[in-house]
Amino acid sequence: MSCLKVQSTKKENTPGVIGEFVVCHCHGVTEGDVRRAISETGASSVEEVSMCTRAGTGCRACQCKLNRILNGLPADCGRFGLCQHCGYAAVLCNCSAA
Repeated sequence: MSCLKVQSTKKENTPGVIGEFVVCHCHGVTEGDVRRAISETGASSVEEVSMCTRAGTGCRACQCKLNRILNGLPADCGRFGLCQHCGYAAVLCNCSAA
């Protein structure tokens, strides 16, 4: 399997822009990056997506999102996912942007 080279620069979430939802805050990997890895390389597991994008190799909090994307669902894990603004657990987040 040939893997994509994903920029490791930090990205901010851009509300309303499809594919720009940051899935992995540790490595700045977007939903679009993950979906490209799946379609272009045939990645079919969290491990394979991680090999191609580095998503899921830091704190591992994004593995729920990776599983959802692999199953054809939206990346957002609801209140048990991470805050789109600060990256902290949404259920515990107190940031002013939320």
